[in-house]
Amino acid sequence: MAPWRRWLSPMPRADIPTPERKLENRNMSRNDRSPRSARASAGLVPNDENASDSSTVARRDTQSAVSVYRSRGWCPLPLREGTKFPPVDDTTGNKPYPDVPVVWAEFAEDHDAARANLANRMPAFTDEDHGLFEVIGIDVDEYDEKHGAETLAALIAEHGELPPTFSSTSRGADSPSRIYFYLVPAGMKWAGKPGPDIEIIQRTHRYAVAWPSVVEGREYRWYDPQGRACDVPDVATFPDLPDSWVEHLRKGKAEAPRADVEEFDDLAEALGWLEENIPGYDAPMSGQMDRQTDPDKLAEEATGGAHDAMLARVHEVVRLAAEGHHGLKAALDRIESAFAAEVLGDRRDMLTARLEWNRALCGDVSDLADDVANDRVRISKVGGYTADDIEIDVSGLREALSWQVVPQIGSVDVTPYDSNDTDRGRIFNEAMGDLLKPIAGGDEWAFWNDRLGRLFRLDESKVIGRFWSRAVIENYKQTAERLRKSAVELEAVGNGDDAKDAESQAKAIHRDGVSAGNLNKIRPGLNMAHIVHPHPIDPAEFDTDAMTLGTPNGIIDYTDAKRTNATVYDVLRRGGHADKVLSSTVEYTPGIASPVLDTFFQTFIPNRETRRYVQRALGYCLLGGNPDRRIVFLLGQTSTGKSSLIEACGKCLGDYAHSFEVNTLFRETKDGKPVPELLSLRHSRMIFASEVGADNRLHVNKIKRMTGGDTQTRRTLYSGKMQEFTPMFTPVITTNSMPRIDGADDALDARLLVLPFNHQAPRGGPKLIMPKEDPDALRALLVWLVDGLLDYLRNGLDTDVPAEVAKAQDGARMQVNEFRMWADRKFVTPDEVPTSKRVSRQAALDVWLKDRAMGRVPHSLRNLTDGDEFQERMRGIYGGRAPRSVTVIDKKGNKSRKSVSFYKTPFMLRDSAEREDDQ
Repeated sequence: MAPWRRWLSPMPRADIPTPERKLENRNMSRNDRSPRSARASAGLVPNDENASDSSTVARRDTQSAVSVYRSRGWCPLPLREGTKFPPVDDTTGNKPYPDVPVVWAEFAEDHDAARANLANRMPAFTDEDHGLFEVIGIDVDEYDEKHGAETLAALIAEHGELPPTFSSTSRGADSPSRIYFYLVPAGMKWAGKPGPDIEIIQRTHRYAVAWPSVVEGREYRWYDPQGRACDVPDVATFPDLPDSWVEHLRKGKAEAPRADVEEFDDLAEALGWLEENIPGYDAPMSGQMDRQTDPDKLAEEATGGAHDAMLARVHEVVRLAAEGHHGLKAALDRIESAFAAEVLGDRRDMLTARLEWNRALCGDVSDLADDVANDRVRISKVGGYTADDIEIDVSGLREALSWQVVPQIGSVDVTPYDSNDTDRGRIFNEAMGDLLKPIAGGDEWAFWNDRLGRLFRLDESKVIGRFWSRAVIENYKQTAERLRKSAVELEAVGNGDDAKDAESQAKAIHRDGVSAGNLNKIRPGLNMAHIVHPHPIDPAEFDTDAMTLGTPNGIIDYTDAKRTNATVYDVLRRGGHADKVLSSTVEYTPGIASPVLDTFFQTFIPNRETRRYVQRALGYCLLGGNPDRRIVFLLGQTSTGKSSLIEACGKCLGDYAHSFEVNTLFRETKDGKPVPELLSLRHSRMIFASEVGADNRLHVNKIKRMTGGDTQTRRTLYSGKMQEFTPMFTPVITTNSMPRIDGADDALDARLLVLPFNHQAPRGGPKLIMPKEDPDALRALLVWLVDGLLDYLRNGLDTDVPAEVAKAQDGARMQVNEFRMWADRKFVTPDEVPTSKRVSRQAALDVWLKDRAMGRVPHSLRNLTDGDEFQERMRGIYGGRAPRSVTVIDKKGNKSRKSVSFYKTPFMLRDSAEREDDQ
């Protein structure tokens, strides 16, 4: 049994449409599924033996072959004689399997079915013991300029051998150009194009032209696993696709099939619908529309598979237009031109190419029209992305669109409710159900967007804008309309009094509905909905896992990254309801290239070792809880890129990054005083303050508390309720010079992480595009940060520190620590210190006491009189006690040996050293 079979339930899945026939086991064990052992049950006849009667009949009459195919589990569809395209409408793609006899009967009304070509849509079938399977075909093109055989060999080298199987081709037994058929788990989506000149034929995508079809004078034939011509194989005899190939080709679950979509049959009708419904249809293209249909890009894609490239681009631009991008007409013209340039001539005639284009465009417009009609998509009617919007955040647009297709809000009969704020809140809660829940302790709400697989925290304004009208006002209107209809019905049966009552009630409810749209009714109503909701969410439940990070397209999970030595390609997974996470602004797309980001780093951090360490340090900030207790400073003069980098980090990290006022957070405040800013930062990972300098005065105790993993207890503004939480953030501060930190000590030194920015953009050079201005640069920056985090998890922050960083660290520590500054003025550590000049522990204390008595020590340190405290400060700079035996000469010239206590790092008085230099 193939390992992937363990995924399958023993019963067929209800959401996979199957052909009208259920296949039996055919007396085969599922553990004996090789094609060779199945030959007898399938009725296979080698080409050098007598063909079966069904095969002989089928060669004369395609329609007779249909019954043979159907008896062996296939879904055969008609094609016009001598062609491979188009299939009958509504029979392929992500649609339910058609009624095959009906399709052929209708086809026969206008065509000679006996001479038709035949196309097999990839079937699904039920095995009584092991559930539901599907067939896929690996279509290898090896002719003219196509070299699929080379691609297949490379894939086999990477993913292992493929078992021998049945195949179909019109190019003869010796040609490698053919379709190979395998069984796979049902209900999955598969890669459409795993490599150059190879495509995957699957239930929802394409079909396989097969015997007895004839194209360009070549007849299609079936071949058994030994390469011999054979009769139509039974789909149950195909071997399983190996597990390694399944993992490589599988792209998640397939979408549920569309059914009963009203199709546009005429291209002019489809284009008319677009012109009528799409704002900016014939306007100049938006920036994103222009980039998606770049002629060079289209031409390159077309050479690798014109039909699939055309389908993908048509779908992309139609959906972009629905999101609000202008210029759909011009975009479609570009795609059609690129498609025609590739296929006309040797590959397709004009009529075939035109039919192919018409079918693709009509199909996509039909799907969009159906989505709009069923309220799954709402076309953007206002704003719109015009030609002036050169750079647009596509992931942001997809998020915006996803809000237009949220699950249906419930219908509520409002007649039992009174016209007051409390009952309007109850109507709102009943309509929203479990879609939206209040977050306790504030005015925020939590919403799970299943389309994105992501939880959102919404403030009052977003809830009002997205839900209030649909949940409250619409329900008032619907109730009023229902009562009006009831009044008409009552009047029609002669019940005039009741009809008047119903009409009067309808008018009153309609007035209430209109009134419910006033802001002075919305906010109190939503506030009451927040208060009376039976299932509020504790804010402490959000973002508690330090090892995950939410993104618009999934969860970055680095829980096992260190153990598994994970790369940036290994850490993304789909989110679930249990993931109460926030989200970055941009999608996580490992492998994305950004010349803008590369140029930025090469300009401002040209040293590769320094750049790698900066990446590790900023990546560390993605880790929740600041486990190493760091505060990060980006130190450098103006125009060195430090602020631009932090702004870009903030823009790409979204909910996980916020700015803060450094004096509010790191200066001492009275315990219990409301600090609303701190509460708003509690779920952030990276908080940043810009251009902090020597004029700012911070306090060491506050820094230690905010970076030490201590539980904070704070109350919200205008509230007596206290909230406890542990900050998840790491502070990042950009500065030209280090700020003053009162009480700075050696423990603080260990927390300072200083990253130097020493390079400015060259004057007179081309203007740089900053990463925050480029969507691809922001996506690449998120991947860069994650890669830095993985580097931290492997190596920490204290190994392989570049010399440039170490120098900046030492200088910064000197600036913020006033005791260090005093010591630096008094002492020096040359490479060699004569024993006679080396300062002992007692001599150093004597120097300090003398300076303190003369007022020559910093004001904040004048209370430092205790010898033990002084020695503790000195030990942080010069190391611990180092006793040595020395020769002492007294005033009379007598010598003696004496033990003197020094520091581990030898130093001498600076004045003494300078006198020696002068001599």
